[in-house]
Amino acid sequence: MRALKSREKISFDGDVEADDTLVAYSEKGSRKISDRNPKKNGTKYTQMENKKVLLLVVVDHNNHLFLEASSAKNTYVTSICNSLGDLVSKEAKFCSNFKTFYKHFAKLKGIEHHFRVSLYHNTVENNIDLAYGHRKAVENWFYRFQGVASKYLNNYLALYNCLRKNNLDKTAIGVTNFLKALSFVNIKESYKSIRTLKLI
Repeated sequence: MRALKSREKISFDGDVEADDTLVAYSEKGSRKISDRNPKKNGTKYTQMENKKVLLLVVVDHNNHLFLEASSAKNTYVTSICNSLGDLVSKEAKFCSNFKTFYKHFAKLKGIEHHFRVSLYHNTVENNIDLAYGHRKAVENWFYRFQGVASKYLNNYLALYNCLRKNNLDKTAIGVTNFLKALSFVNIKESYKSIRTLKLI
């Protein structure tokens, strides 16, 4: 998954949609947690607590999908500029939800920006249904793992995107074939070798 995380160079143009959600920070598997006592049965942080992770989903209509989980230690504007600054074309029509950090990002990059105020304020120019659908699919996909440590979230997102692009995320047979194919990859090979791997 670390190899898959080294993402390909993609460019978003045309109609580009963005959506996001905040997920609870997790230290699942950690033997030493300094800021709190251990909690039984995997009790999670609530959304009202300080530690959160921003899950960002950006997609265009050319089947390009960008997924990234980033800590809220920096401002969201900084996180999004670092993530999307070189990916979204200035000719793109950028649409997002109503959160202001998208507005600031678009202004800094000089990108045309539309936003959807609510589910009921939805037209062709402020439609993020595609990004919303991908976000819900990612959230549902994570449920099967019964919690993922925050430091590994981007590894899992890279795996999800690889399975999606190869149409393997919907069948158990596809996932099995994917894992079989990976068993033939030398651990020293680069991420490019894994990306070009022929899935049987």
